Amino acid sequence: MLYLAGMISRVNGTVVEVEVDRVVVDVGGLGYEILAPAPVLERLKVGEVAQLLTHHHVRENQQELYGFAETEAKDLFEQLLGVSGVGPKSALAIMSLGDQDRLRQAIAGEDAAFIAAASGVGKRSAERVIVELKDKVGEPQGGPAGRTGDDATAALMALGYNAAQAASALRDLPTEMNLGQKVKAALKKLS
Repeated sequence: MLYLAGMISRVNGTVVEVEVDRVVVDVGGLGYEILAPAPVLERLKVGEVAQLLTHHHVRENQQELYGFAETEAKDLFEQLLGVSGVGPKSALAIMSLGDQDRLRQAIAGEDAAFIAAASGVGKRSAERVIVELKDKVGEPQGGPAGRTGDDATAALMALGYNAAQAASALRDLPTEMNLGQKVKAALKKLS
């Protein structure tokens, strides 16, 4: 596999289509199809202007763009690609489990079950991600104080919601809320 950096590093244009795993962004009459994790796709609306940082993945017979809202998320995706046996589809599935802070915490906290919940990622691949990235991912932006949100995500997932739904429902909640308040507020959004 060949990874080329810098070919198409950013796309800025009007969202014309949002699907389950991809978005089409019109830039001056040219539509770029960009594969993106669920937390990114949930924020995009048809007709609105979007800017996505992209990873341009080139193979012998195919080129794909993977889009992210933040540099840190794109960097995490590229770190995942560096793990033996993790390709772009698996890395995207892992990135779709939740926001990048939650993923960093799962890797640093050796939560293989959380990572293995990604579509197409087995227990061994999840363990390999942890072994190869545990010391490289850094502390999540929220640090230890950010764990209330992660506990709320876990609580919502225990109630039957997937990681993307939980992340969406918890987004933009005040940081001073305790765990119970966050779960209640998220459940209201989900109903």
